[in-house]
Amino acid sequence: MIFREKKHRSFPFLLLFGLLLLIGFLSAIALPPMTRKIADYATRPTAPASHVAQSEEDFLWRMGRDDLSFAEFGNRKVDRYTIPTQWKQLDNWPDLPSGLTENARSLDLTYHLSNVPTHGVELSLRVLESRQRVPQLAVYSNGILAGLIQTWYPEHDPLKFRQTYRLYIPKELLQSGTNNLRLALPNHPYGQDARGLSLKWDYLGLAALRSPATEPIHGRAIYLGSVIQAGDSNFALNPQMIEHTPAILKWLGIAYSGNTMRATYWSDVQQLQPPELQRKLLDTYRDLNMTVVANRLNTAQVKLNPDGSLDNAARENLNQFFQRLSNGFQYHEIDNEPGLFDRSKAVSVAIANYVNAIKPTHVKTVAPGWAYWPTGGDPPGWERDVNHRRDVEALTQLTNGHAYGSSYNDYQGGSFVENLRVYGNVVNDGFPKEFLVTETGTNDEHAENNTGASQPHAAEFDRILRAHIAVADRIMQHALFGGGYSMFQPIADWGNHEVRSLEVYPGVKGEESRLQTYRRLALAYATHGSPLPYQPLDPDAIRYKNVYFRAVDTSTLAPLPGSQGSSNKILLNFVNFENTPQRMKVEVTLPQSGEYQGERIGTGKTYGEATTAVRLSASPTLTLEEELPPRQAVQYILERG
Repeated sequence: MIFREKKHRSFPFLLLFGLLLLIGFLSAIALPPMTRKIADYATRPTAPASHVAQSEEDFLWRMGRDDLSFAEFGNRKVDRYTIPTQWKQLDNWPDLPSGLTENARSLDLTYHLSNVPTHGVELSLRVLESRQRVPQLAVYSNGILAGLIQTWYPEHDPLKFRQTYRLYIPKELLQSGTNNLRLALPNHPYGQDARGLSLKWDYLGLAALRSPATEPIHGRAIYLGSVIQAGDSNFALNPQMIEHTPAILKWLGIAYSGNTMRATYWSDVQQLQPPELQRKLLDTYRDLNMTVVANRLNTAQVKLNPDGSLDNAARENLNQFFQRLSNGFQYHEIDNEPGLFDRSKAVSVAIANYVNAIKPTHVKTVAPGWAYWPTGGDPPGWERDVNHRRDVEALTQLTNGHAYGSSYNDYQGGSFVENLRVYGNVVNDGFPKEFLVTETGTNDEHAENNTGASQPHAAEFDRILRAHIAVADRIMQHALFGGGYSMFQPIADWGNHEVRSLEVYPGVKGEESRLQTYRRLALAYATHGSPLPYQPLDPDAIRYKNVYFRAVDTSTLAPLPGSQGSSNKILLNFVNFENTPQRMKVEVTLPQSGEYQGERIGTGKTYGEATTAVRLSASPTLTLEEELPPRQAVQYILERG
C-alpha cells in the first residue's frame, strides 16, 4: 500500500482497518437491496475458451483427457505407473491416481524413449484443485529436480481457478531407453509434514520440443520486482539512492531479465523528485534490463469536466509526463487503492480513457492497485463492487490487486478471489488478462499458522510470494525500504552511505530474512533467457533432493519495448529449497569459449559480504561447485571479458 497522506500499515493500524471493514460490512448487509448502488454500465469480460493442449502427434505420451475433469482416473493408492505404449487408444486410466495427497505424496511414471529429443521435453498439466496453502509439485527427471511448480486454488465455492502449468526438462536429464518421472508433494517449506496439502490434475502430458526452449520454465513465466524509495513513505529521489540501485537489484536476484519495478512518480510528490532524477532512475532500470510500471496523477487532486472527461490541468500533466518519460516505462498504473483513499470511480475511468488516447503503443494501461475496500470513495464502497471494477477493467490491458499476509485468499477482499469474480467466478486456464501486482508482501506481524512452521514469519512471506508465482504475472514486493515490510535496513543518510554497506533487514525473532526468501524464489523463477546446457557431476548427492540449477543467456531476450533495454549477461543460479545444507556440482556449457568476469552473490549480512568478484575460463564448459546452506541461493552474473 502506497501512503502519501498516511503512514504505512502497522499492526494497530491493521486492527483499526479491520474494525472499519466489519462496520462497513454490517452496514452494507443492513441496507435494503434497492438502496445499494450498483455499477452504471458494467460489462463482464469474456474469458477465452479453455486451454487446448498440443496436438497428439507432439506428445510422447498423455494421461487423461483435456476436459476439465479428473473422472477418468482411479482412486487407488498407487505410487508407480508405467506409461502404456497404447496410451492414444485409452479413454480411462483406472490404475492412475487423479492427483497427490499428504497420504499419497509421490507418483513415479516410467516411460521409454527410443532417442533423446534434441531440444528436450516439456511436461504440461492443468491443475483442477490445489488444497491448501499453495501446494508445490516437485518434478524429478531420473532423480534430478527439473522444477518446482507452485499451485493455488480458491477453496471457496463457487469459485474455481484452473491453471495449466508447463515445465522444461533439458535433454541432459533424459536418457535413451527407460526414463523415470517422479511427481511429488513436498512438505510445507518450513514444516516437517505435508498436512492438508493435495492437488488434482486434469491431464499429464510429455511432449518433445520441436525447437530450442526460450527459457527453463517450471510452472509459468513470471517476473518479480519491488519499489525503491528513499524510506518509509519518503518519495524523494536523490542521486545516491539511484547509485545504489544496481547493487540492490543484483542482490535481489532480478537484474538483467526484464523484471518489473514500480516508479512512484505521483503528481503530489513532484517537489521531491527533480525531473532529471526521474529520468536517471528510469535510465538505470533500462541499463539493468528492467521493465517499469509508472504512475502519475494523484486522483484526489483531479477535476472532471461536466462530460466526465479530465480537466485541462490533468490532461496537461499527463501530456507532459508521457512526452518526457514514456520511453522509459512499459506500464502505467491509473490509480492506487481508490476506495481506501476515498477516490472517485469516475476519475479512474477518465484517467484510463485519456491515457489510452495519448499513450504510445508500447505502454500498457494497468488497472488501479485494488485494495477492494468495502467503504469510501464515490460511489461509496465502489472498489469492493465487482460491477464497478469491471467498468474500469474494461478500459485497461492489465489487471492489478494488492495483497498482504494471506489476504489474497480472503473470500471478501482477497485479490485473487475478487479478480476471479470479475470473470464470473471461474477461469479454466488462468486469468485471461495479464495480472500485474504493484504491492504484495508481509510485515513483522504477519505469521503462518496451521502448518507446523518452525519460522512462521518467514513462512508467511514465502507463501504469499509462491501464491503469486502460481497465479500472477508481474509481482512487486512492497517495499524495499518500507518500515516493517522491508527487505533492506533503512538508510538515514544516503549521501554518506557506501553501496557495499547495504544491509539486510533482519528476519523476525531471528528467523530467515525476507531477502533470503525473495532471492531464493527470484533465482528459481524470475531469471529469463535461453537455457544453457548443464550436467550434474555428482547426481547421487542431489538425487530426489529439492536442489535446483538454472542457467540462462539473457542476450537472447528481445529489447524491451520503449526503453530498448537489453542485456549480455550469463546468469548461473544454484537454489537450495531443502531445510538442510546441500552440495551441488555442475558442468555448464557457456555460449562461447573464453574468459568471463563478473560477480558471485551468495550469503552475507551486507552486499559487500555477499558479493565476490570472479574471473572464470570456459572451454566452453565450466565446472562449478557450491555448498548451499539451508534455503539459500547463489548466483553468478557473468559477461565475456
